[in-house]
Amino acid sequence: MDTISYYHLSHYDLSRVDLIVSTIMIPDHLEVPVVVVSHFLEENDATRIQREIGRLKGNVQKYMEPSKMFIHQELDSKEKVIQFLCKKLAEQHAVPENYATLVLKREAIASTAFGNLVAVPHPIEPVTHRTFWTICTLARPIQWDEDKKVQLVCLLNVGKEDGNLNAMYKYLTGVIQNKAAVQKIIKSNTVEELIQCMEAG
Repeated sequence: MDTISYYHLSHYDLSRVDLIVSTIMIPDHLEVPVVVVSHFLEENDATRIQREIGRLKGNVQKYMEPSKMFIHQELDSKEKVIQFLCKKLAEQHAVPENYATLVLKREAIASTAFGNLVAVPHPIEPVTHRTFWTICTLARPIQWDEDKKVQLVCLLNVGKEDGNLNAMYKYLTGVIQNKAAVQKIIKSNTVEELIQCMEAG
């Protein structure tokens, strides 16, 4: 994303950065992982970078299951989208029967449309046993609120007892703000392709 000096790091916006590769030790405690490499990138340096990228992708994979991904759905309102996804999850015994009510109650407080054709609805309170994503692409954009259309929906199911999810939120925010990534996800023709696009960010 960028090349900066250590002296500018404290003022740099790291919200969309997944990994820092540095030629010096960085003593500051950062939320972003750091890989220290030699000035002339060596093979073992490249291996450690690849390992760290693999770890980051692995962290994302745990939030996605093929059975909870739905592509090119013919739905024409946010209520129908939310009802559809919550019904599918209830059929899988992943959420309680009243889950759609909890999600719609949260949506009534404030729209979860982020712009860039993306909405991230979620229940008004955590009720699932673990955190996972339910992703749905629509056959065509729908009007989600007064001024935003949506074609990619990520129903965010946050586990009742899950602790610090900052890394997950940061990754998801990075994806939904990336126009090229969102377009690739929307155009995915298979669940496998969709998951790969989500992992690629």
